[in-house]
Amino acid sequence: MKNYLPFREKIAYGFGDLASVLYWQTFMLYFTFFYTDVFLMPAVAAATMFLISRLFDGFNDPIMGIIADRTNTRWGKFRPYLLWFCVPFAIVGVLTFTVPDFEHQGKMIWAYSTFILIMVLYTIINIPYTSLLGVISPNSAERTTVSSVKFIFAFAAGIIISATLLPMTQYLGKNDESIMVAKIQNDSIIISEQKRGVSTFLLTAKDDKENTTLHEIRFTVIPNDNNTPRVAKTPQTIITDKQFEDIHIPCTDIFFGTVHSNFTYQVTSSNPDFVSCKITQDTLLKISKKSNQELGFADITLSAIDKKWGETSTSFSFHVSENTNSFPKVIDSVKTKILSIGFAKHSIDVAQLFSDDDNDKLTYSVVSNNPDILDPILTNLSILELDELKSGVADITITANDLKGGKAEHTIRFFIADSQNNAPFVIEKEIGFEALEGFGSDTLLLSDFFYDIENDAISYELVVVNEAKGWSRFFMIIGVAAIIFFLIAFKGTKERVQPPKGQTSSIKKDLWQLITNKPWLIMLATTITFILFVAIRGSVTVHYFKYIIGHQVLDLPILGKKTYDFNVLTSIYNTIGQVASLLGVFAVGWFAKSFGKIKVFITFFIIAIISTASVFFLDADNLGLIYFLQITGSFTGGPLSVLLWAMYADIADYSEWKNGRRATGLIFSASTMSQKIGWAVGAFLALTLMAQVGFEPNQLQTAESTRGLLLLFTLIPAGIGIVSILIILLYPLNDTRVKAMELELMQRRDEENNIITT
Repeated sequence: MKNYLPFREKIAYGFGDLASVLYWQTFMLYFTFFYTDVFLMPAVAAATMFLISRLFDGFNDPIMGIIADRTNTRWGKFRPYLLWFCVPFAIVGVLTFTVPDFEHQGKMIWAYSTFILIMVLYTIINIPYTSLLGVISPNSAERTTVSSVKFIFAFAAGIIISATLLPMTQYLGKNDESIMVAKIQNDSIIISEQKRGVSTFLLTAKDDKENTTLHEIRFTVIPNDNNTPRVAKTPQTIITDKQFEDIHIPCTDIFFGTVHSNFTYQVTSSNPDFVSCKITQDTLLKISKKSNQELGFADITLSAIDKKWGETSTSFSFHVSENTNSFPKVIDSVKTKILSIGFAKHSIDVAQLFSDDDNDKLTYSVVSNNPDILDPILTNLSILELDELKSGVADITITANDLKGGKAEHTIRFFIADSQNNAPFVIEKEIGFEALEGFGSDTLLLSDFFYDIENDAISYELVVVNEAKGWSRFFMIIGVAAIIFFLIAFKGTKERVQPPKGQTSSIKKDLWQLITNKPWLIMLATTITFILFVAIRGSVTVHYFKYIIGHQVLDLPILGKKTYDFNVLTSIYNTIGQVASLLGVFAVGWFAKSFGKIKVFITFFIIAIISTASVFFLDADNLGLIYFLQITGSFTGGPLSVLLWAMYADIADYSEWKNGRRATGLIFSASTMSQKIGWAVGAFLALTLMAQVGFEPNQLQTAESTRGLLLLFTLIPAGIGIVSILIILLYPLNDTRVKAMELELMQRRDEENNIITT
């Protein structure tokens, strides 16, 4: 089979995907993070916007394919769109990643308008670009090579975005105090409000041995029209006797909203077999005895939910005890303990920490807020065993229960120190603070964030970052680069395959032949589920690192040993994934040629699914293994797109072979529609579940929201990947059949003298 493409044309075509994927990679990995944590859009609102906008945009794809198929210019059918729309696309890209200082309604209009517009322009420029692959050469093997080159450039763009977006948006937003001014004064951070929005404080503590620790704090100025429920009064501990009648508490006394307080309420009990809790009359919390167990206690969690803005929870203890019962008391005055690496095992008799005036026999339980540092175990009923894991800070909370409705809690903060001089420890893990618009000023104490166990003098450095400004500035740079890359693709390529001679235009016939094309329907379903696999996981990648992995002290090659924030750790994770994907693209051509596209697709996808699911079983401190699984999953999962697009080109040949009509633009556009539908549904599902589990941006997450993020990052996409494999097993176009079709089509074109050679 004759080759038609010089190497420089393959490279020129690849530049088009370099431009496109600079944006597509952002859409896949960072859009949900941008809208929840930077734009400050409620997760539910963002989910709805993604679903509505992307479904609307997805169904535009076939329309654009039909238009492109019927375009006739001196530059061809598909190439001119790269020339005409590269500049508008870049301009709207900047506007999309700009956060306007509007009220909520105005911000939503801005978000919907720019989101829809950027996706429509992406469609207008990308449908013709992808369709160009089907007409750049009549040789299927050569198109597969071009597809590989295209995805090499695509993964190069992915590497650029993965490695630079978060660090660059932070860098480009540094020292921008348009939202708030913050300065260190004596032992405090003095904050002065400028306008609504979110600022990031990069607070570095350095001891007199030059050891440094970085802590990242986000301070959000919330607009007054933000109606997220707020706690007006935290319920006090309730202590009653066993003859108590039903207790009623008005939920409206506990929560309030800045706009209204028409919330939906939910309640849970930590001991539902002992005490029953339910909401009556919409706003009244009713607490009732449920069992014959007369004495005991339960922790009650009450949540207020605004369907647009999200939910807020607060907890209190409920005790049923004898009137004469004396609760256990904490008699230990130690609040902190310092252990040095090498202690191996540390034991505490917790019975010595409490007393009980009634001489009741106490039972104990223990929990750690940081089990990666200390994971406590109770032995012999009251002996607390602490095994050495690694250096850091952990709060161990011991609870004494007298089994008569009384309890007491004692928390000890443990510092696990290195044998050498230690950098200042971060003792306040709170990453987010909020204040309503108009608060004026606030003060944060530096001693609340850092502690030096050697009592070294600590100096501080504070940098204020406006990440919203960083995002818009970053996409000004990306926009200029994209314009250049699209123009290279336009100038450096040619269209060689023309529709059969005498083919007439019929939209109705094209659409009918598309929806009755069995290989295309199977590939459509495969693509939707494959993109769901990618999109759900990609939608929460940054959230996973920000709220689960967090900051970690690592000794990295070149970068050295220090505290790395989630921006760097996420960038490393995404970058090694893109590099592994790129290596996979180089390898997949040989595998596909040796074993066939379908077999390779299934085998590679199975490995990617296993790699994704395995992360669920790993703790946050297993970062090396998490990175390794990203490499294996990306090496096998990344090249799957290459195989998919090569198969779509085969489907375009199949359509011409079967029907005598070529509708390349329609087939490819309907295929990109499946990508967008998959991405829309994936982002919608991710954001909706995040809202359901109580996700709150820029705050410490609850156990439920943390588990939800972990499931979205691992097992949920893995399950969808299995469905995708089951679907592609039905695909009928194996490589032998494709080669036979290709030869027959060449004979037809030879007979029609319709080949344009160069």
